[in-house]
Amino acid sequence: MAFETTQLYENIDVIAPDGSEIRLLAQRDGGSFVHCTLPPSGVSLAVRHRRVEEIWYFLSGRGEVWRAQDGAEEVVTVGPGTALTIPAGAHFQFRNTG
Repeated sequence: MAFETTQLYENIDVIAPDGSEIRLLAQRDGGSFVHCTLPPSGVSLAVRHRRVEEIWYFLSGRGEVWRAQDGAEEVVTVGPGTALTIPAGAHFQFRNTG
């Protein structure tokens, strides 16, 4: 096992398929940990990950996240301290409202 230590930098590593800015923090065979941002008033594209599950934790800002899967659908308001999950196969979209 190799130890890994990283810092959050300003440089964007990749633009996600939904349009959000991704900064890679740590990666393992079973998953990764990233820092994601969406510019003020930004709205992501609606997407679906077929096999990837995600857990989000909001550090700052305000926004809304739409999730839909298997006939269930919701929009939740998010802000600092909010955590949510995106199950594999779920459709989702998010917006920065401030």
